[in-house]
Amino acid sequence: PICFMSALLTSEINNTDKIVKYINECRDLGIKILPPDINVSDLHFTPQRSEIRFGMMAIKNVGTNAINSVLAGRKVVSKFRSIFELCEQIDLHLVNKRMIESLIKAGALDSLGKRRSELFATVDKAIESAQKMQRDRESGQQALFADNDINSADGYPYPGEEPDVPRISEWPHSLLLSNEKEALGFYITGHPLTNFSENLKALSTANVEEINEKNSGSNVKLGAMISSLRILRTKKGDRMAVLSLEDLSGSIDAVVFPETFSRNESLIKSEAALLVKGSLEVEDSGSRKIIVKEIQILEAIVQQTGKPVTIRINLEGMSQNLPEELKTILEKNPGDRQVIFQLEHPEGYLINLNPKDVIQVSAKEDLIQQLELLCGKGKVKL
Repeated sequence: PICFMSALLTSEINNTDKIVKYINECRDLGIKILPPDINVSDLHFTPQRSEIRFGMMAIKNVGTNAINSVLAGRKVVSKFRSIFELCEQIDLHLVNKRMIESLIKAGALDSLGKRRSELFATVDKAIESAQKMQRDRESGQQALFADNDINSADGYPYPGEEPDVPRISEWPHSLLLSNEKEALGFYITGHPLTNFSENLKALSTANVEEINEKNSGSNVKLGAMISSLRILRTKKGDRMAVLSLEDLSGSIDAVVFPETFSRNESLIKSEAALLVKGSLEVEDSGSRKIIVKEIQILEAIVQQTGKPVTIRINLEGMSQNLPEELKTILEKNPGDRQVIFQLEHPEGYLINLNPKDVIQVSAKEDLIQQLELLCGKGKVKL
């Protein structure tokens, strides 16, 4: 499966939506996707033992010729040790400042041992130093302390002396992820919604991938973040919005018409994490969008309701009376934590079941004990 998934990812290397889908499938299979690395990555996605290394061709603003120049430079030095050495070894006619910044944002230069913020602040200095060295090489000049063996080993104009890299605090985590998204089209080392993953299962009727299987007119409730938005005006001059909503499984368009927009304008911001309710519209072309009716701030809901209580039930050994017994216990223990049921199928997979009517309970110790008496020790998770 490692080789197959590597080939599948490579075949869709220019299709961000498909890449996101296949990366999620890899994660479901327990296959880790390693971030791009100028000292390891190839043009394409490649198997690396039991993992898959990200292909550099999937990084935005970095063309094939530029990557080939990086790979050629890597062959010369075996391993890049600094951003200065990288710039010296690549063809700066093919690789420009914007491309190097994209590599940094994507995390491809992390193996150089410096913070991304520090590397980003050093790009101009590294390019300027490398351009001078390359001009000297082309004109046959040698530095004052010229020693070909030393220069080729150290990669700098002065033996053993590396130009200073400024010490700067790392970018905030949100900016790290935002820059990754800009460079790759999606998040790879984390996701702003990761902390809400359990809540998303409880609050959403389906994720984006599952919504893509639903019929037009279906009511949907989706926990997602706004990855992009456009504010428009109708012919009457009323304001409305077209959103791209993204969760951990993919992205989908959504339309907020004037009435809903006027009620929720303060919530509609780029990168905002929301719970949206609406209906699914499937066009003749097959494209899908959500017509948004209600919007809530996801974090506010989570703080209000608390973390969910997950009850895992083994379908194979389940008694006929279990549903009624569970219902009786849960109704006697009302609270602010939503209940999620996970059904263990005999063939070894889990089914997440969100009741049509939301069930909320307290998380008192005696409730947990009663539930575990019915479902088994360790089958109730907070």
